[in-house]
Amino acid sequence: MVTDLNRDFPGSAAGDKLHSRIPSRRFGEMGGLDGPMLLLASDASAAMTGSALAVDGAHLVSSP
Repeated sequence: MVTDLNRDFPGSAAGDKLHSRIPSRRFGEMGGLDGPMLLLASDASAAMTGSALAVDGAHLVSSP
C-alpha cells in the first residue's frame, strides 16, 4: 500500500523491481481497503470466523 511514509518508494529502483513482481502491476492505494473493510464491518461477514483477507494485488500467490 502506498502511504505518506513510503510515497517515494514506487519510483525508486527497489520499487520498480517489486512492481514487476506484483501480478496486478500496480501498488495498492488506501482506497483499495474500502471494500474489504465494509465487508468486515457489515452483516455480510457474520459467518466469517478465523479468516484472513489478503488485499495485496495477488502478490501473495506470485512467484519470487
